[in-house]
Amino acid sequence: MTLTQIEFKAQHDCPFNNLSKRYPSATMALWCNREREIFEVRSEDAASLNRIDEELEQRKTIVRKVFSRKTGRIAVTMKCSCTLSNSIVRHIDQHNCLQIPPTVYSGGWEFYKIISFRHKDVKELFGSLDGKAILEIISSRQLYNGEIHDSLCVSLSDLFSRLTEKQITAFLEAYDSGYYRIPKKITAAELARKIHLSRTTFEEHLRKAENKVLSAIVPYLQLFST
Repeated sequence: MTLTQIEFKAQHDCPFNNLSKRYPSATMALWCNREREIFEVRSEDAASLNRIDEELEQRKTIVRKVFSRKTGRIAVTMKCSCTLSNSIVRHIDQHNCLQIPPTVYSGGWEFYKIISFRHKDVKELFGSLDGKAILEIISSRQLYNGEIHDSLCVSLSDLFSRLTEKQITAFLEAYDSGYYRIPKKITAAELARKIHLSRTTFEEHLRKAENKVLSAIVPYLQLFST
């Protein structure tokens, strides 16, 4: 089976694209599984980052937010608000194409990479966006046998559906606090105190989270290494 991988950029009226237009020096990325969105912003301009944070705070769908002024990064988890009127991803879904996340926003443009199974689907996808978005194709190439695994999207459900909320909280807190940096920025005991758990309970949640994530990743790693 021969597939087509297409990269294109777009401008249209949507919250994240409009945010990128207002702050063109920031780089933004969006991962969405149609239930939850993770939106990440990186900028070396502290003033712009603060203003972006203020704008994001106005959204009522935020579930969790991490703002690190030291690294110039904001990461927000939100309830998905994608519709056909405000999301190109929904149009990609509707026309039987596969998006390879994330969607990247930079300089007032949003960038997509998709895989198409039929030329007809791509033609209809771009036709559905005619008049709704400014589109520019960056590249298009055929994928032959043996190449598809380099472009596959890893399912978020495959990776994380087995984790409990407590395990997710422990894992994210450890990552955000520098537990996995070399050298470590914080100890397990300090992390446990930070989220008001005993060290034993915290370490149990963290070890289980690590084990489940690694177990989910290994099959993809084995595919990549073949």
